[in-house]
Amino acid sequence: MQMRGFVGSVPTELIATIIRTAEPHKWREVFVACSGTFRTERYLLSIHPGLTAHSNDVSLFSTAVAKYALGEKLDFHFKGQLAFLEDHDLDDYGDRVAAVIVATSMAPFATGKPNAFKASHLAHYQRSFMTYLKATREKLDTVTEELPIATYFAGDWLTHVDEAIRRGAGVIAYPPTFRGGYEKLFAFVNDNVDWTPPKYDIFGPETMPQVLDRLDRGGIPYFIYADQVVEGRRPVVEFTPKGKRTVYGYANSERTGYLGSATKFEPFAYTPVDVGKLTEQTVCRVVPASAYQLNFLRHAYLKKTIMFGQGDAHMLVFLDDTLAGGIVYRLARQTFAPLEVLSDFSVTREGRVAKLIARLATLRISLKVMEMRLLERFPKVRTQAFSDHPEAMKYRGSWKLLKREEDSRQGAKYVLTYESEVRDESPQEAYARWWKRDGAKQVGVARDRASAGGSSGAQAA
Repeated sequence: MQMRGFVGSVPTELIATIIRTAEPHKWREVFVACSGTFRTERYLLSIHPGLTAHSNDVSLFSTAVAKYALGEKLDFHFKGQLAFLEDHDLDDYGDRVAAVIVATSMAPFATGKPNAFKASHLAHYQRSFMTYLKATREKLDTVTEELPIATYFAGDWLTHVDEAIRRGAGVIAYPPTFRGGYEKLFAFVNDNVDWTPPKYDIFGPETMPQVLDRLDRGGIPYFIYADQVVEGRRPVVEFTPKGKRTVYGYANSERTGYLGSATKFEPFAYTPVDVGKLTEQTVCRVVPASAYQLNFLRHAYLKKTIMFGQGDAHMLVFLDDTLAGGIVYRLARQTFAPLEVLSDFSVTREGRVAKLIARLATLRISLKVMEMRLLERFPKVRTQAFSDHPEAMKYRGSWKLLKREEDSRQGAKYVLTYESEVRDESPQEAYARWWKRDGAKQVGVARDRASAGGSSGAQAA
């Protein structure tokens, strides 16, 4: 469903940046304004299928596609330079929508100053239109699966924003970067199709400061694209596609995700690991879990001074059938930055099990959930540790210390930033390494301690 020359398409890398920066999956609902080719919704809903998305636009292209996705129909008829399409068998609504998409792709060759190159391509489109239509229809037929939007509003995008404010939902918008941009982009199709276009005010990018103020007053989370620096505001993202202008992203980052900020817990039954019962043959597993289960564990085992953030993937570590710890991953807030490990913790302070958990957090199989969800391969992971010492011993041997800062805001003297290559070893291989370096000795110490404790108890009795 892509169109050659469609300048309104949002780069996938920029959408990934929004997900990292604004965490829209915590908003309950998201109102996407100026949806264009719906790339934002398709990418967002593929990662967070439980999110409720409301789309918006004013073009025939977007409106026709949205109606198709919602199982509805839009009445329109081809005329002028596209009148020849009515001579074909286009009784099926899906074929008519596909025809609009193909017609929009041929627009650059039918407008502007004519030349031999344009004339040749336009003639090719006219001769081969039904071939293009068939291929486009095949892609369009997947739209109901790719685009599970809840509603579509054909009208002014600021009206769409006002509805989001009224409902306390979040907003993602990519308004035109120059006055009359949409009108110029879709002029060919609009001039050659009879339909009832929605009413809206032509947006002037110079009013962006007022729009951002409007969103701030509404008290909702948002992410707005712009190709300009807004005076008095610091963009949370600057993105420069190759050969194109820099795009700036503005958000009320202090509020983003606030609707889902209340920490929820899911208590569950588990047997904590007994270090003294571990053996060289112990089976090590890393399994997915819910965010609420990890919240429950982090609340129980992390320092109370640490304000832990919400993650995007949550894993439990089992040694045989006993719980050893947990790992929480989150997409970095900067494009192309390493995947973040928000938490890697052990349920016991014995046996240097924490070193094993820290190693397991660097394994590709542990972050496989994130890679499959995003269709992305992460080469590195990064984490921060809060310590009263200049180095966190559990990371030694598996992670590299990148930065050390003195900062007591998290109840410790130092903030330590660590990074590691993602490893392709298995959890069992990581366990074998830990057993050889630390485990065998530490298990012996734990057994001796347990034995000594048992003897003392017997003598006392």
